[in-house]
Amino acid sequence: MKGIRSALAPAVIVVTSLALAWALSLLSASVGTDWNSRLNDVFFRLRYALKGPEKILPSIAHVDLTDSIVDELRMKGGDRQNFARLVNVLSKAGASSIIFDIIFPDTGTPKGDAMFAEASRHAGTVYLPAVMRSGEFRKVAGLQKQGEDPLAEWLWHPRVIGGRGPAAAVSSTLSFAALTAAARGIGSINSDPDPDGVFRRMPLIASYRGGFLPGLALRAACDALEVEPANIEVTFGRRIRLPGAHMPDGSVRDIDIPIDRAGRMIIDYAGPWAASFPHYSFATLLKAENDPDLADSVATELEKAHLVISDLTTSSSDYGAVPLEREYPRSGIHANILNSILTNRFLRAQSWSETLLLTFAFALLLWTAAWRPRPLAGSLLALLSWAALAAGELVLFIYAGIMPVLADPTLGFLFALIAVNAYRFFQAERERLRIRTRMERYFAPRLMSKILQARDRFMSAEQKVITVLFSDISGFTSWCTTQPPDAIHRTLNEYFELMTEIVFRNEGTVDKFIGDGLMAFFGDPLAQSDHALRAVRTGIEMQQAVRGLRTRWEAEGRMPIHIRIGINSGEMVVGDMGSRRIMAYTAIGSHVNLASRLEGTNKQFGTRVIISEATYLAVHEHFVARELDLIRVKGKMKPVKIFELLGPTSDLETHRDRVERFHKGLEKYRSGQWETALETFEELTTDYPQDAPSHIFIKRCQDLLEQPPQGAWDGVYVMKTK
Repeated sequence: MKGIRSALAPAVIVVTSLALAWALSLLSASVGTDWNSRLNDVFFRLRYALKGPEKILPSIAHVDLTDSIVDELRMKGGDRQNFARLVNVLSKAGASSIIFDIIFPDTGTPKGDAMFAEASRHAGTVYLPAVMRSGEFRKVAGLQKQGEDPLAEWLWHPRVIGGRGPAAAVSSTLSFAALTAAARGIGSINSDPDPDGVFRRMPLIASYRGGFLPGLALRAACDALEVEPANIEVTFGRRIRLPGAHMPDGSVRDIDIPIDRAGRMIIDYAGPWAASFPHYSFATLLKAENDPDLADSVATELEKAHLVISDLTTSSSDYGAVPLEREYPRSGIHANILNSILTNRFLRAQSWSETLLLTFAFALLLWTAAWRPRPLAGSLLALLSWAALAAGELVLFIYAGIMPVLADPTLGFLFALIAVNAYRFFQAERERLRIRTRMERYFAPRLMSKILQARDRFMSAEQKVITVLFSDISGFTSWCTTQPPDAIHRTLNEYFELMTEIVFRNEGTVDKFIGDGLMAFFGDPLAQSDHALRAVRTGIEMQQAVRGLRTRWEAEGRMPIHIRIGINSGEMVVGDMGSRRIMAYTAIGSHVNLASRLEGTNKQFGTRVIISEATYLAVHEHFVARELDLIRVKGKMKPVKIFELLGPTSDLETHRDRVERFHKGLEKYRSGQWETALETFEELTTDYPQDAPSHIFIKRCQDLLEQPPQGAWDGVYVMKTK
């Protein structure tokens, strides 16, 4: 009887734990949190780490249009001549499919539109996207008017074997009429991410006005495989069958594409954007028009190719998270789907029978582990059981294309592990549990008291005089447009790691990171009478560190980094602020805003570090600074004196001549003696040609001499930007 009870209790725990895990999984899915999908993303990354990119058909590639190419070609909105040229080049090269993931809904220049349409008609291989709209969208936007539907001739009427399918769209957005008429095919590009924002599935077929519009990749694939739309069979919740497909290897076979009830397939991402399909430059391909050698090379590489034209400019919002990357151009989805169809390699969800079989086997292993008398041995055996299940799921994923269902068993494993060990603990070590519980009751009030004291201190807000520092990387946004996401990620992390170390070394508080900007303050939460001195020293050390970083990065061919810094001292409100869920210890107030404005003011004067008058008065005995200007920033009526920080007082003689002559010119400028001031600044730039502020004042003096100000002159410069 005792043996039966000892075996039954672990069995009940294991079954209950797995059942609870499945119930929680279903509940989480109903509220938009799919644990299993997130865990499956790990399997994608593991597969890539173990095998590298998946099998890729060599004929599939991307043609990339980037910001730098737009600038190089001087492309203007509405002029499609360059797109026409591209189609001509690719058509002459013998490309089988020219698939645009760019929609051209509005007419542009008549000449460019005509050239584009004619090139597409002549090529006979151009596929264009369509955006399908739901009933709800129609109600808001009222897109589709009654009358002739331009999409009607592009609809398919396959044999629907079973299933209800997706909800019907009621309207569409197509490219302008002449271009649409010239296309070989039109395909839907609608794709919605999962609730967590990750694109894992793509609809292959959209219901519309009694017919179906295929996905863009499926439309091009069927032509490549010589499959007639009327012969296609669709069983929603199971598959799309392409009968008698003529495969690239010369064989003829039926292709079954697994789909869910909404007609979506699981996207088998072959690899990251930069490490999977080949990429060709839009601009480079255009050069083949006038370069016979390049044209021959393009024809050799792109004959019978399937090319996805991708808009990678910053004006495009066509990016999203995928299992392998957080920022992935969504045009890559079409390439991956096309690759899956043409290679007949798909991912599919586990069937209920497969899931139940794996769960049953795992439950037996867990029950065996739970029956072990020793907690450590039983826990290790349970962990090995889970590892065996995970390894099996990984093998099925890599070699059979079966998507794992590991989140629910993992949660059940954790529940079972905790429950079994708690059961053992209760049965075998009751006295130890009683003593431990008493000790926890004894120590908890003192620990809670300390936590509450700290919480009260940091949750309150206080008004005090502190110094705030803002820094920003010059030209970082434009640099980002030419870089892959991993290079941007690595650059920022390396930079912020160095800057944070300097702030902490001077006992400052890092408030936040704002893109490539950093905000830090000094004098709180611990009082520091020399907070201004610490902030200025931090600014000097940050610039010194960036110079070393720039030397190393330029040697490695990376970003030639420069930073701008603004520092201000004043009364600010400091404390833990935010919502009930998200709190941040921060400083706010007009003096914080002024520090931010000073950082941006560096751009106006060509300087690196600007400090306010309040900060200068606190540090002038330790650092050399020159008065730069008297400005009125946006949002403030009272003018502010600003100073350029030049270095420690040990460098005074290095800067003395330049500072004194600049101040002399500034005095003449403010007194309205602009001609004398102009001569002073011009002489200064002769001896110090790199002195950017002097050049600024030369321009101001010239403007004032040409057009003197109306009314009284107060020497205040009004900043027109933030």
